Amino acid sequence: MAGHALPTGPRACVVAAAWAIVLAHSLLPVVVAQELLGRTVDADLRAGLSVALILVCLAATVAWRPARALRPVLWLFLALVTAQKKSPTRKRYQGSDLGRPRTPVPCPAVIAEPGCLMTSLWGCPG
Repeated sequence: MAGHALPTGPRACVVAAAWAIVLAHSLLPVVVAQELLGRTVDADLRAGLSVALILVCLAATVAWRPARALRPVLWLFLALVTAQKKSPTRKRYQGSDLGRPRTPVPCPAVIAEPGCLMTSLWGCPG
């Protein structure tokens, strides 16, 4: 039985780039950084790195013509990151660290529950 080769060409590269962008905005880098550093990563740092990555990717779409198809997704990510960063109730959990459980606070963002797109962009604050 012959092995199947991975698809190549500009379209396959754009799909791979899209997956890399989504993974870079997921919780995977945050979890890896927290495990390597042994402490939590600040939400402001995560948001700043996310914006920087999006801007680098947008600049890359100018140089790499096939990647121009990713511009709408990158603009959407930038809008979501900015909306959550500017949200007045960005800190979604309140309560002390003295043993009392933290209680969820409603967030005016489009999606506010853990596991949602906003969370997958750079993780839960708090």
